[in-house]
Amino acid sequence: LLRLRKYKLNEASNVENQLLSVMQMVETIQSKENEKEVLGAMKNGKDMLEAMHNEMGIDDVLTLMDEIEEHSEIENKINDILTHGGAAAVDADVEDELAALEKELLEEEGKKVDEQLPEAPTGKLPTVATEGPKQEEAQTEPQRVAVAS
Repeated sequence: LLRLRKYKLNEASNVENQLLSVMQMVETIQSKENEKEVLGAMKNGKDMLEAMHNEMGIDDVLTLMDEIEEHSEIENKINDILTHGGAAAVDADVEDELAALEKELLEEEGKKVDEQLPEAPTGKLPTVATEGPKQEEAQTEPQRVAVAS
């Protein structure tokens, strides 16, 4: 009976060890399956990245970024015009137009003035006698008059 019991205990221990080995193998298999899935996902990701790089290269990305920057600059200018009432851009245009109109007006007035003015003499001017009036002033000094007080 003791031998049978000892035999059964040894058998149970062997079965437990075998069960432990089987469980470790199952765990190792599951771990390897997970690794296989991860490697498959990594391969799929690499393939997708490669396909995306084939569709759009570095030059395409740089061109796209430049276009986006240009469009955002245009948007900022539009926002500035709307926020400031367009005063800066409109004022510059108005001032340029005003300067052009003033220049035209000055040119037209200059032509009209030239047409209206008589021609200046080109010869020698006559001399005027200036002694006559001074002598008369010297002779006509006021006379003294007596006034009653």
